[in-house]
Amino acid sequence: MSKTGFLWRALFAGIVLGAYVDFSGAKEAGGEACVAPEVVADYVHAIIEADRTLYASLVVERMQHHGKDLVSEDWALKDKLPLPAQMLQFAGLEVERKGTGLKYRLASLWPVDETNGPATDFERTGLQAVVDNPSTVHTSTIKRA
Repeated sequence: MSKTGFLWRALFAGIVLGAYVDFSGAKEAGGEACVAPEVVADYVHAIIEADRTLYASLVVERMQHHGKDLVSEDWALKDKLPLPAQMLQFAGLEVERKGTGLKYRLASLWPVDETNGPATDFERTGLQAVVDNPSTVHTSTIKRA
C-alpha cells in the first residue's frame, strides 16, 4: 500500500474515532430508523477527503505551478496560505464549534505535535488497528452519557 493510501486510512480512522455522535437516541426518541454510524462516518470521510484533495490540487499545487510559494506552516506570520492538514484542522474546529457533537481531526500514533496523538485508549486502539491492518477500515461505536 502506498504511503498516501496509508495516510488516508489513518485519516479515516481519526475521523471515525473523532466522530463522537450518539446515534442510538434517534431510534429511541422517535421510533424512526436512523442512519448507521458507519455510514455517517463514510459520508463524513468522503467530504473531508474531497475538501482536502481539492484544496491541495486546486489551490496549493496550482499556486506552486505558477511559481508562487504561498503555503507555509506558519502561514499567519508570513501572510501565506495554510497547509492542507492545517485547513482540515481548522475545519474540524469549526464543525466542533457548531455544537452538533461531531468532532474530527488528524491523529497519529507518531505525531510531530503531541496534541495530534490519540487522546483516549479508544483512539489508540483504533489507530493501532489501522496500523496492524491498513487494508481494512476500523470502526467502533461509543455511547455518550
